[in-house]
Amino acid sequence: MNRWTAPPSRREFSLVLFALTVFAIAYNFENSIQMLGFSNMATSFPGRGPLKVPIGKDGRRLGWSSDPLEDKIVGSWKWEPGHVAGHRRELGQRKGVGAHSSFWRPRDEQKHYHNTRDTVSMGVRPWNDTLPRTVLVKHIPGHTILDNVIIHAGKVYIVTDTPGQFPPIHDIVSSRGSGEFNDWMTISPTDALEIFGDFGAFVNGVSFISAEPDPFHISNTTLFGLWRTYSSLDTTISPSGETSLAPPARFIYPHRRFFIDSNPDWNDERRRRRMDIAVHHYTLKTSYPWLDVLYYEDWEDWMLMNAPFVFERFVVADPGSYLPAQRRWEGLGPKSESWFEPIRSQLVQWYELKGAVPQPAESGGKRKIVYLDVQEDDTSETRLSDGAHKALLASLGSLSSRTYDVRILSTSDSSTTWKERLFSILDAHVVLSVHGGHIMDAVYMKRSEKSTVVELFPADTFNGEYGGAFKEIGFDYRAWQGSQQYTQDTLSPSFRAPDYRQMFDIDAAAVVQNIKDVLQ
Repeated sequence: MNRWTAPPSRREFSLVLFALTVFAIAYNFENSIQMLGFSNMATSFPGRGPLKVPIGKDGRRLGWSSDPLEDKIVGSWKWEPGHVAGHRRELGQRKGVGAHSSFWRPRDEQKHYHNTRDTVSMGVRPWNDTLPRTVLVKHIPGHTILDNVIIHAGKVYIVTDTPGQFPPIHDIVSSRGSGEFNDWMTISPTDALEIFGDFGAFVNGVSFISAEPDPFHISNTTLFGLWRTYSSLDTTISPSGETSLAPPARFIYPHRRFFIDSNPDWNDERRRRRMDIAVHHYTLKTSYPWLDVLYYEDWEDWMLMNAPFVFERFVVADPGSYLPAQRRWEGLGPKSESWFEPIRSQLVQWYELKGAVPQPAESGGKRKIVYLDVQEDDTSETRLSDGAHKALLASLGSLSSRTYDVRILSTSDSSTTWKERLFSILDAHVVLSVHGGHIMDAVYMKRSEKSTVVELFPADTFNGEYGGAFKEIGFDYRAWQGSQQYTQDTLSPSFRAPDYRQMFDIDAAAVVQNIKDVLQ
């Protein structure tokens, strides 16, 4: 009995230690051998449990050892060293859809969109006595282009030796909101060195920034106006959209949060309400594929870091300084006739990748008329009465199918998909609809001698913001009230803006007859 309670002998202790050592080496044999420089394949023993599975250089199981679960997780695509992996099924799918949640444009086609001048090591640079000076590139009412704007510790700085050459701050950003990161200041380089120190971080590329302070009132012409202002720096944009301008890298809303509802509890799984930037998210991703949209939270990150950030180029939109709606687009400077083509061509290329090719509007054949129907759209700003709507559909339906191709498209995504709606607009000759933000989709119509936008208004009302945008592109623009037609030049400035959700009548037969006259 005493034998069982005696301490282990040296022989017994050695046997236990040897057994544990053999177990540890055998259990971790693959990793142990790899420490000696052998490959995964060299450590694979057929018929020996997990060790028999060969692992490739890309981390996936090879050949017969692959299983459906791994294919579902990582995919069955081919991979070559130095290339982005993929089987190209991701092309054309919507963002966030499918196994890979990838974007529609392959990486090798995006390379010319990115700044290749700088390396990672150049993100933070010492400047000593060569602190970047802010340069005023362009200023017109409502829009300003500035190079080398510096943000630091909650403020935006214009650094210059010649402050008299810059407009007053309130002319650049008159509407700065009520947040904590809205102070703009003009300072000298000497004061800047004392505030910023000897180095800073650089944010390369072109940044569009909207100074709209009201998170619940946002214009869908803001991005359009920013591009129009920026495009004035290249008056040689070709009809195919070729330009010397670098594409904008980011669109910043410093006063708007990503979600408009309050932060929920950590275990609240209700769907959050995202900020609506008044541009359909598919339109944004296909027409501006290189553009990131940033919000208050992103702006806050820059502001709260204890380091200065030098933005290579700011293009600022300030709604508080816009001219009245009817003159909204005056004074934007010189432009190429094809100034919007770099944007429109991106949308066309997206459809081409999907196997759909819009026909040029001037190619002959039937004349295409697109009516954007808002009657089922709860977000529409105005709408026709039921009687006027039925009369307009009847008048459009009476047009000869041998001469005209009439498309009735709902502005509600639940009735007409975004893909179908924009594709029909791309090669249309006439786009017709009631007043509202949805009509800005017409800017993607191909410019030709017949390209016309017809906007319907309640009696004695008018808003020239959209009409002016169409005129900027080169479209013929017609506004209708009842049985009276107006152009941008003949509208009375005394007309008030339509009431929200206002319902009205129109002379449908006169409108359609006028469209026929335009297209003959």
